[in-house]
Amino acid sequence: MIEGPGEMENSAFVAWRGRVARALAAAMPALDASDAEHGVLRASFGTSRLALRLVPIDTPRVFLRFETIALAYAIEGSVADHADEARRLVVAAVGHLRAIDSLRDVALAALVGPIVARHQERVRDWHRGSPLETPDYVPPCLAMELRPAFASDLARPSQAERTTPCGECAVADGCPRPANRSDPAPEGLRPLRHRDRRGAALAALRSLATTFDCEIPDVVTRCVDALLDAPTDSSTPTPFEMSVKVLGRELLPAFRIVEYAPRPAPGVDVALFRKARLGSVIASARPLLTPEAERGLDAWLAILAARAPHALELSIGLDVSVPSGQTRVQIYAHVDSLDRDTAAALVLDGLAFSGISDEARAPFAAMLLEDDRIAVLLCLAPTEDDARRAKVYLAAPLTASHSGLGLLPCAPMHLAPFAPDMGLAVFETDRGTLRFRKWDFPNTAHFQHAGPSVDAFVEGLSEDARARLERLFDGRHFAPWPTWLSVGGANRTYYFVPR
Repeated sequence: MIEGPGEMENSAFVAWRGRVARALAAAMPALDASDAEHGVLRASFGTSRLALRLVPIDTPRVFLRFETIALAYAIEGSVADHADEARRLVVAAVGHLRAIDSLRDVALAALVGPIVARHQERVRDWHRGSPLETPDYVPPCLAMELRPAFASDLARPSQAERTTPCGECAVADGCPRPANRSDPAPEGLRPLRHRDRRGAALAALRSLATTFDCEIPDVVTRCVDALLDAPTDSSTPTPFEMSVKVLGRELLPAFRIVEYAPRPAPGVDVALFRKARLGSVIASARPLLTPEAERGLDAWLAILAARAPHALELSIGLDVSVPSGQTRVQIYAHVDSLDRDTAAALVLDGLAFSGISDEARAPFAAMLLEDDRIAVLLCLAPTEDDARRAKVYLAAPLTASHSGLGLLPCAPMHLAPFAPDMGLAVFETDRGTLRFRKWDFPNTAHFQHAGPSVDAFVEGLSEDARARLERLFDGRHFAPWPTWLSVGGANRTYYFVPR
């Protein structure tokens, strides 16, 4: 085991060391590469051999800078009769090592496997809230967070370390790629496309408009501008997610935007921030509501205030159909910020507001008491037919079921490799009835290995729908960073943050 700052670094260095050794062996046919996986190359001189070993200099993050890798050599037996030849071979090996200008790229390629595995482990354990931040020495395209920061919000490298972008990546300052290289890394790291949140969001909207053969609706542009201009913590990539939904075998033409729980900017009082956010969400929602739905919103907010007098975290969702332009707005109350009993009571109050009787609420109330069931979101989602329609998002194992509520175990089918053990069971009200609708769950695929999750998502779609989605996710105009997936019957949704 190479001594280093952690298990991930160890495995990454071992992988890198083997690749560098093989690269040296390819440049020097006289070397025996049979032990290259251990960073050892050998040359024979009669009955004796010269061993060249790649070893780490005693420094952390040794695998990121080739200047910290030493090429050591040891004589096995006597090579006195071939000393000059051995010396020339060592000098040549050192020269080739210094000439390999892709060492940092090789280092990044070696990091992909451990990072993707750690990311998947973190996402599978998402419901526990265990922290996992990306180490500061990896580029943004290898971030391990589900929704990572933009490079423009990251700590800048020193001027000496700063590099120019490669031919396919707009994130220059955060990338350790050598300045004299413009080709993609040997393992084909997927590049990010935008340095700022607004540029990424607008590129994604334009791509969605192309996918749906339409213009970007004005209401979508206004919503995106308002969310981007809000005084939230700029370390988030965008303050919302986008998504595409398929119904059966066909793509649903709709612009779908969901704001996630906003964080206040550093130094901003949380209570004041939430109060301001309440006003902002209401102001954004009112123009999109019918008079009846607007009155329902006021009554719903009064229920929230009664149970949680200190303002709850609120966020907004928008669904604009193409080409009809029909707009649906949803307001989410993040009840998981409350203690469990208060959250459960608030959810039951919300269901009563939506016309669910005491008898119909009883099995749901019992389910809220189970250890692995946690109320996460209470959503007001009015429609033309039901101004008080609501949705409840309940954290639960994907295997959970409840015959009385129609809850069925999640059946992700092609998406199963990208599903964790826990998800959100989504229930909705429908004119006095409460029914299970779908499962939402984090997508365990890392951005660098997101291709298979897209392939699984488009599996079984019509040829036209598949072609449109593959073009949307090809990464040419924006990088779709995967976040969540949704499955409900024959319908499914792919959520992403544009980068």
